[in-house]
Amino acid sequence: MLTLTFSGKDSSPAVSPDGKMIAFRSDRDGTRRIWLKQLAGGNEVVLSSGPDDYPRFSMDGSTIFFIRGQGAGLYRIPVLGGGERKVLEDVQSADLSPDGKKIAFVRWKPGESSLFTANVDGTGVELVTLIERIQIQFPRWSPDGKRIVAIRSWAGNAENQDAVLIVDLKTKEKRWFRSTWPTTAIWLSPNQIVYGVPRSATAIGISGVRGSGTVVLQNVDTQKIQKLFWFPSCGDVLDKFNRDTLLLQSTSTRENLRQIALTDSATTGRWFTRGNSTDRQPVYSPDGKSLLFSSFGSGKLDLMEITTETGALKRITEDAADDWDPAYTPDGKHILWSSNRDGHFEIWMANSDGSDSRRITNDGLDAENPAMTRDQHWIVYNSYNPEKLGDWKIHPDGTGAKQLVSGVTQWPEVSPDGKYVAYASYKQSLFDNTVDIPVVEVETGKRIPFEATADHGVKGPFEIASVAGRCRWMPDGKALAYISANEEGQLGIYLQDFIPGQDTISSRRSIGFAQDRNTESFGISPDGAFITVAELEILSSLVRVENVPGL
Repeated sequence: MLTLTFSGKDSSPAVSPDGKMIAFRSDRDGTRRIWLKQLAGGNEVVLSSGPDDYPRFSMDGSTIFFIRGQGAGLYRIPVLGGGERKVLEDVQSADLSPDGKKIAFVRWKPGESSLFTANVDGTGVELVTLIERIQIQFPRWSPDGKRIVAIRSWAGNAENQDAVLIVDLKTKEKRWFRSTWPTTAIWLSPNQIVYGVPRSATAIGISGVRGSGTVVLQNVDTQKIQKLFWFPSCGDVLDKFNRDTLLLQSTSTRENLRQIALTDSATTGRWFTRGNSTDRQPVYSPDGKSLLFSSFGSGKLDLMEITTETGALKRITEDAADDWDPAYTPDGKHILWSSNRDGHFEIWMANSDGSDSRRITNDGLDAENPAMTRDQHWIVYNSYNPEKLGDWKIHPDGTGAKQLVSGVTQWPEVSPDGKYVAYASYKQSLFDNTVDIPVVEVETGKRIPFEATADHGVKGPFEIASVAGRCRWMPDGKALAYISANEEGQLGIYLQDFIPGQDTISSRRSIGFAQDRNTESFGISPDGAFITVAELEILSSLVRVENVPGL
């Protein structure tokens, strides 16, 4: 592998048709823009005004097409610089046909996505196919111009689902291949595609970064898959220079836990974990003596527990599957979490030491984010199953499952008195830039007149703009703490009073921002004196992978 960029904030690579240049997204100057690198001389220049992403070269290499903002539209700009011009409205991602005359592009609406084609100047828009209940992304045109491949947009952590889509442009026939969170698929020939597949279905924190996995070659006619090489981590987009040389995004991440007194500055505090692991989702035990969290420290995703007084570390779960999303029951005798031990993510429960584990839910695809009411009568959780999208509640014995809220939601959190649930609500997808935090009653599902909005406009090489972790109630139930961005686009913790029926946005105040690091998740001690913050650091570079065996 040969590293091509070194700012640590580069992603979404595209190779020019002649292989002499690469375009990419970078926020090295504080704004997401399209940059251009001349491989021969090594010069790198900024091209677009931003915020922009997902560059693609025209077939003659003279123009770069890119997406402005969060799918606001498709733009184009000359490689030599000049004015930016809008080509199409409302575009999530796009690609140019092999003859350079057409554009394939994706649009999203709540509950569906559509694949279109248009002339290169934006005229002649035609619908190719409508996909219900699934959002697709990153269309790529086959070399013969007869087919388009796209991938399922990641939402939740479901494994081995219909994730790679092949569309025949003449017959409009759609075929799905099953995969787990694939990267962009690129064509090597009219019937071969290459893409990356992570070992784990779960992302590394809010970064949206895949952990280690394999780049594979797949025949779209026979569906035969051949493993090519292992990667330590990989972003969404990859491209190719030629038949045996690829361009991809390589990342280095770490996430550590730090306890901060609420009266102290966020630059001080006590580190519970340090190093290159990914330790996140901290939650205090009801007595405050322990801290449960998820960790990749063992090489796979498990639950770990720290004694808050001594810092002693104990492994709670040890399974080949992924265990994460931890929570204690109100009496502290049991723990809850999400695991794919049965092949898909469900809510599990065990004794506080991890023994006597049992599955609670039967979601069938992806149940996450468990929390229990104070009377231990209900477990509230979130479903990413397209047939069941929303927040649910279920009895600890697995009976009485009932939907509380429908729609694209995440991270339900039960109030200390067990009466309310606060959760993240998205207008149409998990990639929305602004997330509302409504509150509903546990018993009735009735929405309470209270509003909080987390603006996750983070500038960076990953889609942390739309994912910012679950909120937490203060122990007295009179305020909600949640993650949002400050004016510099950095993620930290805000606190807002909770008074049912009243607008309390004016009470919003900052309680935790770390220098040069983003807050990904956090827990609040039962006495309200401390918060433990999972702080995320990411470096991302573009690398050239040469002489790939099997290509």
